[in-house]
Amino acid sequence: MSVVYISALLRLGKKYEIDFFVDQALKCLRFDHPTTLTKWQCIAMPNQYKKIARTECSEGEDNDDMEDIIALSNKHDIPSILHAAYLRLILTYSLETIVSESHTPGLSREDRDKCIVGWDKLSAELRKRRTLWLQGKDLLPAEGCLTSNACRMRQWKAMDNFNLWKDFDDNAENFSALPKQELAVFCSKCAKVVRGRHDEIREEMWQNLPTYFQLEKWEDLKDFDK
Repeated sequence: MSVVYISALLRLGKKYEIDFFVDQALKCLRFDHPTTLTKWQCIAMPNQYKKIARTECSEGEDNDDMEDIIALSNKHDIPSILHAAYLRLILTYSLETIVSESHTPGLSREDRDKCIVGWDKLSAELRKRRTLWLQGKDLLPAEGCLTSNACRMRQWKAMDNFNLWKDFDDNAENFSALPKQELAVFCSKCAKVVRGRHDEIREEMWQNLPTYFQLEKWEDLKDFDK
């Protein structure tokens, strides 16, 4: 279902009170813009959708779907998808592209500012979390560690390479769970502790996601149909 089609369903559904049109449009938007970390992890690439059909563009032209979805959310009062829509955009475009009105003409001034602020705050938070983790001395070895010093010595190099700290570059892995190969250097006891800390950071940052973009808290993001 294309963005144009979704827009038409919302417009006609709201105007003529056709609930089926509205429900189908919202189902599509919400599926590709989840409010939970568990569902976000199912997104492989931030510039690709599963329910929303990408608009075909001529060679050399940029696709404006992400910008159009943000505009659609504001027009039809669907704030619950904005955080994921903003996140998709900053994980796809460079900061220079977001700032440039000629490269992202579909963004309003307010949305552009929120994406810029969100990019900066999220980047700063990731850097802070990474530094705190690498400076921490209480994580490993875990109680019952099977290798003692080996796990403790391996943690710095292993943790520094986690996807969680990667720069935004067409990558949705910042909020992904740790793959097994990243934990292979640790014993089972330490691997469990590292995964737990990693999951804790991801969940805390996801819960704060709306505030990075200057949006209301999760519980206050009410769509027009709620």
